[in-house]
Amino acid sequence: MLFFQGVIHETTIDYVKKSVNLTPAGLSRCFYADNDSSAVEAALKMSFYS
Repeated sequence: MLFFQGVIHETTIDYVKKSVNLTPAGLSRCFYADNDSSAVEAALKMSFYS
């Protein structure tokens, strides 16, 4: 399920589905951040907890 502040946008869902179809097998999730440092921090946390 895709959430953005508790709201799901159909356009975002379509974009994510298209993005996931372009990635290698096994990569089935997307995470968006508003800046580089937030994206890196989130990626580090996700890799640590997965």
